[in-house]
Amino acid sequence: MSESTVKAGSYQEVEQGETYAHREYGLVEISGIWKGTEQLERVRYMDEKDTIIVRFTTRNSDERAREFAETFTNFVRDLE
Repeated sequence: MSESTVKAGSYQEVEQGETYAHREYGLVEISGIWKGTEQLERVRYMDEKDTIIVRFTTRNSDERAREFAETFTNFVRDLE
């Protein structure tokens, strides 16, 4: 993940493989987007009734990569 590939602007959509600045984890890369058992390439803001899970990885210079998962709503809320 390089800082030059960080997405900027309003986060109404996230895309698999893209890098975002997360308030808690720093730079993160989307490793998967799931709606039930269906994997998606990208997702736009949806009604709360549709649960979307975003999996993402983070890597600090002195650590191994770590993977996390959050609901799409929570993930988007924590982007800078």
